[in-house]
Amino acid sequence: MELRRLYCLILNTPLLLYGEAAFTEVPSDVSVCEGEDVEMPCAFRAVGMSPFSLEIQWWYLKEATPRDTHDTQTGNRAKVVPREATKISTVRVQGNAISHKLSLSQVGKDDEGVYECRVSDLYSDDTQDFKVQATLRVTPRDSMLAEEAVSHIQNRWTLKSAARATNKPDQAKSRPIPPSSSPSTLTTASPHTANASNRQQHET
Repeated sequence: MELRRLYCLILNTPLLLYGEAAFTEVPSDVSVCEGEDVEMPCAFRAVGMSPFSLEIQWWYLKEATPRDTHDTQTGNRAKVVPREATKISTVRVQGNAISHKLSLSQVGKDDEGVYECRVSDLYSDDTQDFKVQATLRVTPRDSMLAEEAVSHIQNRWTLKSAARATNKPDQAKSRPIPPSSSPSTLTTASPHTANASNRQQHET
């Protein structure tokens, strides 16, 4: 009876070990401008009494991992396979915890894609890979400059339109009022002028 219990315990040991294994730090999707640096963290911890030899790998995938797709016309299921899969780096440790940060310098458009962190226990007969993914999007520098130029032009036109709308009421207030029409005035000779003309008549 005791041997049977021990045999069952040995068979179930891998399940117990991996039951509480998990990633303690995972990478996130990121969007950067061309030429910037990128860091993607990945950390893993396994729980158990047996010794561990953990291996962590970073892979570059042009597309996401294979997945099943359903064709609505034929009813068949097809598997999407990634076009490219390249191993970037590998780290191994003796213990139940491992971490490895992927660093990319001056990324370009060719670096865009899916990055995958894989962890496995080399001591385990039933090798099981734990995987986590993150997507990197890279915006070309020319596109960023073009967007900034368009944004600058739009802001300038917005300021001009606002200035025109503000100046219109002031122009209406400062508009000169035309003079009102007044009746014509009669001119009369002054008494001094009349006396002078009378003197000239007497002298003649």
